[in-house]
Formats: sequence, structure tokens, C-alpha cells
Amino acid sequence: MSELGSPILLDDLGHEDVLLSCGSARGGFWLFDQQKGQLFNYNSTMMLINKSVSINSLADGVGSPTWMIEKNNQVYLNIPNYGILVFNAFGSYLNTIPLVSIKDFQLINNSIIYYNNQALIEYDLKTEQTNSLNLPDSLEIINSKILNNNLYIFMKNRVSIYSITKNQE
Repeated sequence: MSELGSPILLDDLGHEDVLLSCGSARGGFWLFDQQKGQLFNYNSTMMLINKSVSINSLADGVGSPTWMIEKNNQVYLNIPNYGILVFNAFGSYLNTIPLVSIKDFQLINNSIIYYNNQALIEYDLKTEQTNSLNLPDSLEIINSKILNNNLYIFMKNRVSIYSITKNQE
């Protein structure tokens, strides 16, 4: 591995309590500063581009975010006891997706995919419908992910990989 750039000193940007960060499709990155309770978007030259309102005004007292991802010009911030807060590319709050008790998730096409209760769950963002797939060896599973038409199932001492095939109608 080779370093792509100098380390980013978040204290120098005025952030002392960064809980989460994720890349941005426009270059740069997003971060969530827990002390300030806000999302901040920086470009590749470390210039602040956008910031959100305080999430305390949206979800006060419900716990800390555990996962953040940007996809399709939107930032998704997961708060397990509350839901997934959605912000646009400018940091403006759009809505809350009422999915609780999840640790992390993936965004694939127009769906949120996450592991919960021995199953892989798909939540369609347009229809708000869910589908679930019970997983094998479910009692030992820690988490699961989909990547390149493969399902990765993470267990305590191993990873199982399954090929995903589409049903032909």
C-alpha cells in the first residue's frame, strides 16, 4: 500500500469529537462531529463546503449514530434507536427512514440492505416494502454483505461466500 496524501488532522479543522466519516462522490469527505451534533462536508483541499443542522433538533436523546454513507447525492446517517436520517448533498435534512435496531447497511440500487435477526433484509426506498432472506448457519452469523453478486456471511471464525443468481422468469 502507498499513502495517497498527508494525514488529515481533524483538530486543525475544528473537530475534536469525530464519530463517523465517509467519502464523497464529489471528492473530499463527510464527517459527523458528535460534540457539535452536525454533519460537515469538506472538499479535497479541506475547505468546508456544507454542514447540516444539529441532529439534536431532529432526534434529541435517542443515541449516537453508528453508520454513515453517501450515495446518489444523499447522506444516510444511521441512529439505531431512531432510524436513518437522510440529508441532501448540501447537508439539508430530507427525511427519516423508520428502520431501527440495525448497526450498518448497504445501499444497492434503490434499496437499503442490512442484516437483522438471522436474515438479510431489503428495504425498497421507493415502495417502503421489505423482503427478507433467511441465511444458512444463522446462529453463528455476525454480519453479512453483498458485493459483486456475491453474498459474504461473516461468522466468528470464518467467512462463507455464496453466489447470487437472479431468477429467470
